[in-house]
Amino acid sequence: MSKQNIELLMIDLGNELGIDNLKLDEDACCCLSFDDIILHFEFDAAQNRLLCYSHLGDVPPFGQSDFYEMLLDANLFWKGTGGHTLSIDSKSKAVILVSQVDSNDTKLEQLTPMIGSFLDVSDIWRRKIVEFNNKTSL
Repeated sequence: MSKQNIELLMIDLGNELGIDNLKLDEDACCCLSFDDIILHFEFDAAQNRLLCYSHLGDVPPFGQSDFYEMLLDANLFWKGTGGHTLSIDSKSKAVILVSQVDSNDTKLEQLTPMIGSFLDVSDIWRRKIVEFNNKTSL
């Protein structure tokens, strides 16, 4: 997928969302806010893919073993992630949901449902992280 294809896809997405001239910045990134979920887009030129990711919360200070097991279990065959991947940023201890678009001919008709699914899964996992933190802090 070329950067030019991604730029055209972002313009189409912007038109769909009512955002004029949506585009990647000089770092090949773009952010959109949907309610309280911030969705990041980043073009990875080395891998020719568009990364989509969102910060869902932080690793809790207590019960980390159970927390990591919950995330890993959800990632197994993507059964709890809708085809997206849960991960941890080891430096910041942030829980990140990640997906990628890596088809040369990805169209808006394929991207839009992926974004919808991504936002739904983000919302579910943000709530699960809060619930987990509430349980372990008692």
